[in-house]
Amino acid sequence: MHEAANHDVSSTTDPPPQLRPAPRVRPRDEAARRRSRGRRRRTDAQERVAIYVVAAAAGLAAALAATTMVVPNGPLAALWRFALAGGVALAGSRARRWTWLVVGGVGVLVSTEVVWLAVAGAGVGVAFASIFVPRRRILGAISVGLSVQPLFHVPDLGGDHLATWAALAAVAPVLGSAYLVSPRRVRRRVHRAVLAVVAAAAVGAVLAGAAALFGYGAANRGADAAFAGMSKVRDGDTAAASGELREATDAFTQAEGAFAAPWTWPAAAVPGVAQHLDALATMSREGRAVSASAAAVTEQVDYDALRYQDGRIDVAAVQAVQDPLAGASSTFAAAQAAMADQRGALLLPAVGGAVDRFADELDTAAPQASTASAAAELAPGLLGADGPRRYAVLLTTPAELRGLGGFVGSWLILEADGGEVRLVDSFRTADLNERPGRDERAVRVPEVGDPNGDDPLDAAEQARLADYANRYGRFQVGRYLQDVAVSPDLPSVGGVVEQLLPQTGEAPIDGVIVADPAGVAALLELTGPIELPDLGMRLDADNVEDFLLRQQYEQFPDRDAREDLLEAVGRATFDALVSGSLPSPRQLGEVVAPAVAGGHLGMWSTHPDEAALLAELGADAAFPSAAGGDLLSVRTQNKGNNKIDVFARRDVAHRVRFDPETGATDATVRVTLHNDAPSEGLSDAVIGSNDQGLPPGTNVSFVSVYTPLGLRGARIDGLETGLEFQRELGVSVYSLFVTIPPGGSVELVLDLHGDLEPGDYRLVLAPQPTVTPDEYDLTLEPSSGWLVDTLLADGDITTRTDTSTGRASASGDPDEVVRLTAEFVEG
Repeated sequence: MHEAANHDVSSTTDPPPQLRPAPRVRPRDEAARRRSRGRRRRTDAQERVAIYVVAAAAGLAAALAATTMVVPNGPLAALWRFALAGGVALAGSRARRWTWLVVGGVGVLVSTEVVWLAVAGAGVGVAFASIFVPRRRILGAISVGLSVQPLFHVPDLGGDHLATWAALAAVAPVLGSAYLVSPRRVRRRVHRAVLAVVAAAAVGAVLAGAAALFGYGAANRGADAAFAGMSKVRDGDTAAASGELREATDAFTQAEGAFAAPWTWPAAAVPGVAQHLDALATMSREGRAVSASAAAVTEQVDYDALRYQDGRIDVAAVQAVQDPLAGASSTFAAAQAAMADQRGALLLPAVGGAVDRFADELDTAAPQASTASAAAELAPGLLGADGPRRYAVLLTTPAELRGLGGFVGSWLILEADGGEVRLVDSFRTADLNERPGRDERAVRVPEVGDPNGDDPLDAAEQARLADYANRYGRFQVGRYLQDVAVSPDLPSVGGVVEQLLPQTGEAPIDGVIVADPAGVAALLELTGPIELPDLGMRLDADNVEDFLLRQQYEQFPDRDAREDLLEAVGRATFDALVSGSLPSPRQLGEVVAPAVAGGHLGMWSTHPDEAALLAELGADAAFPSAAGGDLLSVRTQNKGNNKIDVFARRDVAHRVRFDPETGATDATVRVTLHNDAPSEGLSDAVIGSNDQGLPPGTNVSFVSVYTPLGLRGARIDGLETGLEFQRELGVSVYSLFVTIPPGGSVELVLDLHGDLEPGDYRLVLAPQPTVTPDEYDLTLEPSSGWLVDTLLADGDITTRTDTSTGRASASGDPDEVVRLTAEFVEG
């Protein structure tokens, strides 16, 4: 009975385990098991919370980054940076460890600041440390959360948004790996999130398209009208300008309403769409602001009241425009900054082109508005609104060269009081020299902060005075005031005149004006001809320059008669200028600007704020700064005290080899000085040597070459020679006296070397105002492994780039400062 019972039980139960068939295993469950075996430990709730905290911290740090890298501009850019950085950190908690190193390695490579290099290094360190401990998801979140931060702070790597693509390429392996190893439920969540984002993006894109349909045309119409209005403002046609600017304001207002409408808000959350909408909305908003501001100025300002008429200008009218111009300047500056933030965004060509075009116009208009505002603020003081002002006028001639341009033949004194300008005195330099105290007159270099006139001396003024005293003290300019213009820098000369003129018995001055024959010709173009009845002479803009440079020496061989003549011409010219009426500011600028740019007219003020304005206008005839780049200026000073420099010519060849990587520069400057003067047939005043015993027609000059580079050697006509070395105006000066026979030439060669700022090669050519402009010839050769890509010139000179050799060249005879910039490519 017992056995039977056992038999019955066994017959009704399942077979033993070893005899049961194996359960069916689905492939996806097997993959999950393999992934599970790869983990050292399960993630508990506490660790999951920590992972979310780390991801949130990474996202918050990225959201606070002041950058447009990775995520374009837009109202929700910070939110997208938060989502991207936080999402990548979450993905890092699941991704393979090698992907952590990819993000960290890119972060290290692109970091340009120590703090972000340290952050990326910490992320890499966590990734390496995780190899030696049981794998935990929190380590991946920490490593990637740290390493991703520098990607939001890297500057653009050479254009074309390379930094953005590098960042996206760095995080792609993390996102891909996290997706592949995630369980099915996580993938489903990812799919749903992606679909939701795509749907939202589609809705946003449709709404943005609708906004563009209504607003893009209006924005373009506004830009066209604004450009036309600005052009008419510059032309002085304020009535037409006002109409164009009001039309622009209306069009921009319409566009702004379309781009900022509430139904466009969802588009602001869509990357790629958001930056287009933001760029167009910004252009419309700023376009409306600047157009309305400029229109208000044209309607409020009575430009006719600002003209100089019958020897005076209405100071009250100038003061009345200060507030409108200041408001316009502020509006233009804010718009310029806002549009600058839009430059370089990932935009379609149609939108990007419109944005760049408008931003370019603001880059031109904003400084002009700022200058106009500053001029309105400072002009009343210049014109004597706060009390009388005195200005010394130096009449120079490049027929006898000095560093600034020419010998000072006579002086005038102008006085401005309450907007009225008068010519109050004039005198010959010879008479000024003979005034009492001649042997005691000297240039003083006060300490910084020491009183110098009405204003304390600053460091820049002290440096200029120190350079002047050190370099030119031997010439005793206090005794020989005709030589006061030996420096190539009007602010330096002005500071010296400010000191020396009161030492002759004159009252203190508030500024210095310099004019040579070309400058006088420009002024006569404004005033019309001048009559000299005592001499039976009529001079105008067409004949005055040649008369002052050449004819006067033939018609008036007597020195005293010539000096009286020069004083009379200067007095008549400036008397006509200050007592008459002047054309509109635009016409005035068209006539005066070329003379100012060429160094034939210049003005400097003893008042720092006014001096700064004149410098901003480029009217102060200041010697330019090398600013870390190259500079070349050749200056000659006449030693023969004759007018032979009418016949002087110079050829200047500059051969440069430059290393863009290090800035190492080797250069050869070849200066050929020609003397085309005859040996007879002209008066001693022109070709004589003033008792120096030289044959007639001989040119003796003190030649100086200004450059930031060091001298390796020099030759005169092929023979080694020494040069005098000094520092002036921030660069080195190499000088010597050169004697050139009539009809002859002398060649001076300098071998130079030095280190400039690496990157682009920048050269400033600063020609001396001479009768015949110098002929310049530049050849630029980059170091091995580099080619010149482009050579651009801001000035009157012709540039060429030879793609076969990788070299560049420039040539011409500019009569104003020229700035050249060469860009290089590896090759």
